[in-house]
Amino acid sequence: MSWGLKKFNSLDGVSLFVFLTFPLLFLRSLDIVRQYTAMAIVFFASSLLVGDISWRKRVKYIIYSFIGVGFHFPAILLVFINFFFSFEKLRKFFFGILNFYNFLIFSAIAYLMSSYVINYISSLGFEGYYFSYFENLSDNAGLKIFLFYELLIAALIFVMKKLKIESEQQKFSCVMLFSGGVIYAFLSPYGEHLGRIFAYFLPYFIVCFSCVFNKLSAFNRASLKALLVIIGTASYYYMIYLRVIDESGDKLTNVKIFGF
Repeated sequence: MSWGLKKFNSLDGVSLFVFLTFPLLFLRSLDIVRQYTAMAIVFFASSLLVGDISWRKRVKYIIYSFIGVGFHFPAILLVFINFFFSFEKLRKFFFGILNFYNFLIFSAIAYLMSSYVINYISSLGFEGYYFSYFENLSDNAGLKIFLFYELLIAALIFVMKKLKIESEQQKFSCVMLFSGGVIYAFLSPYGEHLGRIFAYFLPYFIVCFSCVFNKLSAFNRASLKALLVIIGTASYYYMIYLRVIDESGDKLTNVKIFGF
């Protein structure tokens, strides 16, 4: 993960603190090892798709990505989305239409249309191991954690657009984060196993958070840092507390980390 953050020029104290303390990141990586290994590898590989891209970089990206997919097959989704946005014209187009309102609208549509789309696909006769997760709606994905991240993503997109980000790496991360938030909205009604697909997009959340933090004024950075320490520390120890007192299940494998 640190190699990927370094490639995206986001390896700093803030990004590491967010990774260590925010929900669905470090503590969860200790339990769902295969998925988070795949996430780190594909995230690192995606750094090859930004800037001057040669055919050799694309070949390296494919090789690294499929090593990641070997650890956890659903990482293939991130591989294709990364490759799609590696084309500069597509990335610029989508970044140009991104804003706070569009993100909320697209996420709401994805959430509301999810069951209709899945039912239609199911009627076509698609079957398989992963498709079985769509059979039952569930609140296991944790509605409040879902809302927590959706609102944070919307806020980051809003601020990044206001700051007029020029870096291609940060634009790429912003577009990927937008995509991840919409996919999370689409999959969250189906429980923890599908809701956790969103974890693949969390490295781009860290990159965007670090970008916004470093663009703020000194006073705003100090204020945000104090707030971050309070929220992050409370979140970290609360997750540990829930794990200790709950003998019936593992809170670190379920995204209902806050008991919601």
